[in-house]
Amino acid sequence: MGDYSDLIRLDAIALGDLAFSIGDYATAVDNYKEALEYLGYYHGDNQDFLMLEAGLVVRIEELEKSLDSRDRLLYPKSWTLSKTSFVKGRQCVKYLYLDRYKKSDRTPLSKETLRLFDKGHAFEERFREEFFPEGTNVKEDVRRFSYFKSYTDYLLQLSGRQVLFEAAIIEEEVLILCDVLVKEDNGDVEVYEVKMTTSLNDAILNDVALQYFICRKKFGDNLKKFNLVLPDESDASGFQIVDLAEILNSKIFPVAEQIAQLKDVLKRSEPDVIMGSQCHSPYRCEFVEYCTSRAQKQQ
Repeated sequence: MGDYSDLIRLDAIALGDLAFSIGDYATAVDNYKEALEYLGYYHGDNQDFLMLEAGLVVRIEELEKSLDSRDRLLYPKSWTLSKTSFVKGRQCVKYLYLDRYKKSDRTPLSKETLRLFDKGHAFEERFREEFFPEGTNVKEDVRRFSYFKSYTDYLLQLSGRQVLFEAAIIEEEVLILCDVLVKEDNGDVEVYEVKMTTSLNDAILNDVALQYFICRKKFGDNLKKFNLVLPDESDASGFQIVDLAEILNSKIFPVAEQIAQLKDVLKRSEPDVIMGSQCHSPYRCEFVEYCTSRAQKQQ
């Protein structure tokens, strides 16, 4: 389709199709119209473009005949913190601030870091395929991040057993994505957080403590297990599954206060933090070069 392929909003069309499939015609129309608006910038004679545009017009006209905004099931939802930003803020409040407001000053991740990410994703996929082949992947179905939460809520209210990948939960204005979330017929919930590591260190525990805190807020006593999935050191292709609920119960009390503190950081000006060990531990900060340059200019 030449140089005009960026005019095809596949994410909007996919979300429109998903909304249509569950009877949410209002959201379907909204997203089809957004896709149609982008296609309107094309003024050529490519038949693929023209057929797609005509098809969207027909879909919108047909849906608007039976449109009822009360049927809306999917809608965008915002948040202040994510698990990733929380972890960065716990490492250094300046890291959190810069990651929110000065993304362009980040140093690109190294090839080694990206390789480790890929290895972790492959480990997670292998766990899902082996233990939960029937799961629904929220991220792949929805594509548009702000709609993850409402689609998760829609799936969780369905009857029967639900197995979700990348289930989105927002509580206290904090967004988390659960690697695997299982809701049983009786409403009981189990969560699996997958980590490609063999050591249960403080960094990992602080990470999953937030996940556990948000899940407890969402599901209360229906949260029966919160499992950490690690590689099995005795079997290269195996998995070690550890229920951390009891351990994390003693760690969630400071989390609410930490969330409040980090939200406050984002309301203020850039924090003045002296460079130190936090720049490299537990993870290398993406703004080391930025802070080094600023420090040198101030000398």
